[in-house]
This record gives sequence, structure tokens and C-alpha cells, in this order.
Amino acid sequence: MQCNIIQSREKLHSAVEREIQATLSTVQGWKLKDVETPECEASADERKRTAVDLPLKVLFSLVVNSSGDDVEEKSEAVLFQMQYAVATGQFQISLSGMKSTANKSSLQHLFTNVTCAAGSLMSGDRKGCGRHCLI
Repeated sequence: MQCNIIQSREKLHSAVEREIQATLSTVQGWKLKDVETPECEASADERKRTAVDLPLKVLFSLVVNSSGDDVEEKSEAVLFQMQYAVATGQFQISLSGMKSTANKSSLQHLFTNVTCAAGSLMSGDRKGCGRHCLI
């Protein structure tokens, strides 16, 4: 995929969301938060300086909504299914009539951040949320 086929951030966001929806069809409670293409956001002059067309990086953030202690389990299921789809060549972004398949080893999990809802406390191992009751 080249920067020139990305007509708008909204279309890219929709294309990525459609493919993630297909990939995570068995997992509920996730939402695509951000989609970025750092190379495309650089100025055209900066991109022309490189003689070789590098693979386009698409960075995205997924938010997993979960109640109680299953947040880690659900997050692991999301990560496993995404890794499997990319590794097997099933993850394809369709944009402007072109399908782009992710490189089979390109998916990188950068970080996980657990945020508890109001009225819940972080568990002792900081991997989930527990309920807190005030009396």
C-alpha cells in the first residue's frame, strides 16, 4: 500500500475497522480507537528523499471493554486472533480498490494499559479490575 491511495483518514479508519471486525468476529467488547500512518503524515518532500519505497506502517489502537477480572483474558484473545490473521496472510486492508496484505511477521504488540471504570480498583497483579463497594 502506498500513501497516495489513502484518500482520507476516515476511509483508512473504516477499512482497518472492517478488517479487524472480520478478524475479531468471535470476540465482543472491543473498539478501534486510533489509526495512523506516520510515513504518510510526513511531508511529501521528506518522502521523496528516500530512494526505496518502504512498507507502509499502519498503527492502530484497540480498546477492549471488559468487566471484572476477564480483561486480561479478553485482551489475550484479541492479540492472539490478530497475530494469527496476520501470520496466515488473512489480514487484508481494502482501500481504493486495492487489497494490501500485512507482512506475515509485521504485527507488533506495543503495550497494554489497563484502566478501571469508576467504582473499581486495580487488582493486586495490575492486570485487571476488581469491584469496590463503599458502605
